[in-house]
Amino acid sequence: MPTCLTSTSLYDSLRDCMTEDRQPEPREIDRVAAKIWRDAYSHRDNLQWPQVEAGSADHRRTINAARAALGMHFGRRVRRAKVA
Repeated sequence: MPTCLTSTSLYDSLRDCMTEDRQPEPREIDRVAAKIWRDAYSHRDNLQWPQVEAGSADHRRTINAARAALGMHFGRRVRRAKVA
């Protein structure tokens, strides 16, 4: 089982997904999106992440930010340059 699915904290999950160099699972993206929403937007409309309408502009922006945080771009993994 990938470490990312069993990590105890959000930050462990982020680290594990990145170091395993694999696509994150949808629930991992959602977990990161929930954290981004809480930190950046929840005060604006007093909404929790599960209350944000799927497909809305706010939802898309937050999911895209989560994908970027996990090293993805438009649903695909971004290749990182090898450091010598």
